[in-house]
Amino acid sequence: MQKKPRKLTQRIAKRLQMAPEAAGCLRITLIDNTHAFVENHQGVLEYTARRVCIRTPQMNVTISGQGLVLERFGREDVGCGATSGSCSMK
Repeated sequence: MQKKPRKLTQRIAKRLQMAPEAAGCLRITLIDNTHAFVENHQGVLEYTARRVCIRTPQMNVTISGQGLVLERFGREDVGCGATSGSCSMK
């Protein structure tokens, strides 16, 4: 039942020509293969030096790599980077 209000919100945002993130939609920004920023999250489920799992309204986002650190943890966004090696997402 929760999917209908979210889809309705997304349709309204599209009709009003709003940015999807303004309507609470997931937004992921990747910089090279060393940094990832996830906007509109609902919390961090797991955090280790090799894996970060972030809960979002649409899905769980998993970032894996070597030497991962949380560079930013805010109310609306999470920034994660790899201190050595690279990071990838699922």
